[in-house]
Parts: sequence; C-alpha cells; structure tokens
Amino acid sequence: MSRNGKRSWRARFRQRRFLAVDFDSSQLRIAHVAKGPLGPRVRRLVAREIPPPVDITETAEVGGLLARTLKEAGLGHLPVVMNIPRGQAVLKPLRLPPGTADSEIASMVRYQVQSDLPFRAEEAVLDFAVEGDVEEEESAGPAGVDVLAAAVRLPVVDYYRSVAELAGVRLMRLGLRPYANTRCVQVASPGEAETSTVIVHITADETQIDVIEGKRLAFSRSAVVKVRGDDEQTAPDEDDTRAAPAPTSHAERVDAVVAEIIRTLQGYTTVENASRVDRLLVAGGTGLEADVAEMLAQGEATDVAVFNPAESVKVKGVDEVSPFITVIGLAFETGAARPPFDFLHPKEPAPHRDPKRDRLIAAGLAVGILILFFISVFAGWFYLNSRQQVVDDLLTRKRHARDRETFVDRLADRVGDVDDWAEENVRWLAHWANLTVLLPAADEAYIDELRASGDEMTFNVHGRDSETIAGFVKALREAGYTPRTSKDAVNPGNPFGYVRQTQIAVTVDPALDIAVSDME
Repeated sequence: MSRNGKRSWRARFRQRRFLAVDFDSSQLRIAHVAKGPLGPRVRRLVAREIPPPVDITETAEVGGLLARTLKEAGLGHLPVVMNIPRGQAVLKPLRLPPGTADSEIASMVRYQVQSDLPFRAEEAVLDFAVEGDVEEEESAGPAGVDVLAAAVRLPVVDYYRSVAELAGVRLMRLGLRPYANTRCVQVASPGEAETSTVIVHITADETQIDVIEGKRLAFSRSAVVKVRGDDEQTAPDEDDTRAAPAPTSHAERVDAVVAEIIRTLQGYTTVENASRVDRLLVAGGTGLEADVAEMLAQGEATDVAVFNPAESVKVKGVDEVSPFITVIGLAFETGAARPPFDFLHPKEPAPHRDPKRDRLIAAGLAVGILILFFISVFAGWFYLNSRQQVVDDLLTRKRHARDRETFVDRLADRVGDVDDWAEENVRWLAHWANLTVLLPAADEAYIDELRASGDEMTFNVHGRDSETIAGFVKALREAGYTPRTSKDAVNPGNPFGYVRQTQIAVTVDPALDIAVSDME
C-alpha cells in the first residue's frame, strides 16, 4: 500500500513539471519548471550552444540536439512548451464592439483577420489573446474590447511538432515569443503595470522589439539582424526581403541593432500617435546587449537598462537570466489558467445554439424515429414473409437460366473455333504431320509449344547442338516453308541434354500442296 502510494505521489509530482524550450541558430535555452500552489517556479535554467554544422531548418538535427541536451542535463522526457518567433507570425490588433460576448470573439476575429492574411486562411493556424476592455476616455478611438490576433502557417506549426517528436518528448503547447517576453516583464515588474515599456530581445537571427502599454502588448516587430559570433559572417536569408547584408564586426552589429530599434520606435510613435516610452529594456545572450543599451541611453531621454530579472526569478546558481526571458515567460504563461496563445489548440468559434430549441428538436426527432422504427419493423416483417416464396422462386429460375447461359456460351465458343479453323483454309493436320517427317530423330531434337494462327505456325525447337537445329531449318525451306528463327539460346539446365533452344515461326503458303505420299 505504501509503495503504491509513493508511486502515485511521484506520478502526480511529475505531472506538475514541464520544460520551456526556446532556440535560435546559435543557442538552445531550456527552463525546468514546476507548477505549485503559488504559481510556476523555475527550478533550473540550461543553455547549450548550437554548433555551426547543425541546421535549425532541419527538424531531425534540432530534434536530435534537443534529445541529447535533455539527456545530458538529466531532464528526462518531461512535456515541453515552445514558442514561435515574431518573424514567423502575422499579428493584427483588433478592437471589437463593447460588450462582445466571449463566445463570439473567435468567430469575429476569424472573420476580420482572414481577408488580411498574406496567405490563405486554410493554410494557417489562427489564435488570439484578449487584451482587455478599453473605455472611451482611455483611448483616442472608440471604446471596445482589444484583441491581438496571430496567424501562423501550418508548416511552421508542423515544424515544432516534428522537433518535439524527434526529440522523444510531448509538445503540450506552442506559444508566441512576443507574448512570452511580455509576460516575463510583467512578472519581473508587477508594480509597474501603468508604465509604457519597450523590451528589445536580441537573438542570433532577429531582434524583436515589443512595446508594452500597461498590461497589453501594443506593438511588436521583428528586425532581421544577424548577430552571430565576431568571426562569423552569416549570409542574409534569400527568402526574407527585409534582411540586409550581415555586419561583420561587433561595433557594426551594435550599430545595426540600434538603428533598427530607433527606426521602430520612431515609426511606432508616429503611427500610433504615442508619446515617449517610460523605459527601454534590452535582453538577450549575444554579448551585444550592454553596448546596445549604452548607445541607446546616450540618445534617448527614456530610462534604458539591460533586462536581467534575476532578483524576480531566482534560480540557484544563475545570476544572468537575460538570455532566458522567453522561456521564463513561457513558464509563467503555461502556468496560467488560460494561456494567451496556443497554436496547437487554437480557440475555435463556438457554434451558436439555442439550448431550449435544441432540446425540443432532439425530443421530436427521437419520438419520430421511434415511431418510424416500429412501423418499418412490422411492415417489413409482413411484407418479407409474404414475398419470401416469390424471392426463392426467382432465385431458382435465375440459377437455371445462368446454367443454360453458361452452356450456350461454351457451345458458341466451340462453334466459333471451328468456324475460324474452316475460314483459315489451311490443312493444319497435314502440315503438322509433315513437320514430324522433317523433324530430326527424337534423340536429337524435339519441339514444344506448337501454335497455329492465320498462316503461321510457331514452336520451340530443343536440340543437342546447333547443327541439328540448322539442319531442321534447312529441311523446312526445302519443303516449301518460310521459316524465321530467333537467336539461338543455350539451356544448360535441360535434364536430357537438349542444350540448344530456338523459336521458329513458319509461314505457310496456302498454295503449298502436301500429298499423302509425302507424309509416308
């Protein structure tokens, strides 16, 4: 009893643990998370550099690397949550009418977003997050319900499914990186809900710039700036028109990232008619973060700092958690009652039904089906009982007719064979008899597969040597036939020594007359 109780306790404890996984072309980051009564708790952070031979576009390579990393770190096969980068998702903010019911949001979002997608709605997974109600005095626009919709192409979702499957783990949720970063900022600064914050997350493949207004993600952009090691030069993505030639030095990379941040903030404040932001946080693990923050602080009136929520998210033995903000945000998102984005289980439009009307219809259908069932059973029984004899008689007559039809068909085939034989007007029996006269002795050669069609006889000759078969062909020509031979073949497997085989086709001249004396 105690052993079973211990096993049950361990099983329940294991079910409360999961892994948050995030990666780019340079680094794999993992957070070991435990869900407790006070919310999620990050127990351990693991980072592994991705060696240059590994191509993150290949699911087998990424899945294998993840499996090896989990095994080396002793993390077992816990379920995982992952996220989709900003550059692979289409985001669209919406404001729905005030008082929109929760059951109607999904259908309204799908209706408004699908026409604006750069790809067909059938090729994408669409999900959304409700940002909250906005009063008219709080916004320059009308009041309503703010919603952020996100669309991801199906191959992107399938990519993460395959990575998890090849790694031998269960993917239980697929979130969105901008929202994970937003959640990390909220966890690290719970008392600054009314401030306007810009979080810049620098990764090896893109720089993600998110603007957080209060508790909602107001703006998000992905700037493609390749920031791998100082001695590496990464070619731009041919499929991404935004990609510029990769900077080759540390200073150039810092300048490129800062230029993208300034350009993004200028565009945001202009388009959104926003004032200055309260603070700007720079995060990541590329080694550029401190220099980027220092350069931004020189030209911005905003408070600029490197985002390192180590005090808020205390992990034993880890003082620098800036590279892990995405997995930390994923951990706290997944621990929430309703995670904002999940492209594995997107929010679907609920069918609009009237429960009372549905119950009445169901009751009426049930009664009608029951009545029709009894009527059909009794009527069918009486009808079948009265017509069974008729059916048996018809089956008997059908069987007899089929037997007669088979007999007639066989007879017709035989008559047709005789007619064909007569129409050919060839004395096949005489020619076959003549063939036996011309054939060498049985101990020298024999024929098989003798066929006759039209004015031609075809057969195979098996002889002990080529001279025997050549003599037989010569005899056919001298007898008035026109023989054609195939290539002489060797058949060493013949058990009686007839090792030579030739197929002969003999054209029979209808005018060729064979006397009985010739066959004697």
